[in-house]
Amino acid sequence: MMTISKKAELFDKAIVDLWQAEQAANFRADATIYNCSQCVEKMVKGVLRCYDIDYEYDHDLDKAYSKIIESKEIITLKDLSKIVATVGLWGNSIRYKSMSNDPSIQDGIKVYNTTKEIVESLSSLTKAKPFYTEAFDYNRKLLKQSEELTKKNDISKIFDYKKT
Repeated sequence: MMTISKKAELFDKAIVDLWQAEQAANFRADATIYNCSQCVEKMVKGVLRCYDIDYEYDHDLDKAYSKIIESKEIITLKDLSKIVATVGLWGNSIRYKSMSNDPSIQDGIKVYNTTKEIVESLSSLTKAKPFYTEAFDYNRKLLKQSEELTKKNDISKIFDYKKT
């Protein structure tokens, strides 16, 4: 069984959230935006974990991101704060149904692209990069295992039956 380090765990979950957002991007803006907000939250908290900064186990993305901004050790793009806040607001609007109307596919794609930028910026931070890479490699291995299992089981044979 494959394992992953404690500091890579949240990045692992963020990668899966981003993948789920990508899968839904062309047909479910609400699912895309929700998974993007989850991804950003886990990326921010993953960075805090890598830098040994305590954080609350809640969904207050602004509060968590402000710990990155306040940190003397973490040097990051300060202008990400507005972007992170925007993704967080969209996510909360979806989660708590406070939007006046449903988001469009274009809204979902815009939030997805913004989330990718956030992931790229945060995953490149000095202490986060090795753990993000570990999580990324872990997911790549899991995907490869899944593909191999699918080939071995040959799912197409499930539908191969003889007419009687």
